[in-house]
Amino acid sequence: MSVLGKILGYTRRDQIRNADILKDLALDMDVVERLRIRRRTYFGHCTRMDPSRGGPTRSRGRPKKRWLDNVNEDCAALYITH
Repeated sequence: MSVLGKILGYTRRDQIRNADILKDLALDMDVVERLRIRRRTYFGHCTRMDPSRGGPTRSRGRPKKRWLDNVNEDCAALYITH
């Protein structure tokens, strides 16, 4: 939320609540929900892609939580099976 606060010109010292920042910007959903939607959209793109192209990869070691784990959690929260 600090980025959204900076858009409005707020600093941490202003102590404005996140809900108030969202209301001031007239956003209908928070940042986390937008990320979940984008992740599900990208997952749909990856499933329709040609299998020989591969999927999203990381070049520096294995992350603590895999990208597909995030997608599975998002789908489970919405009771979606894939």
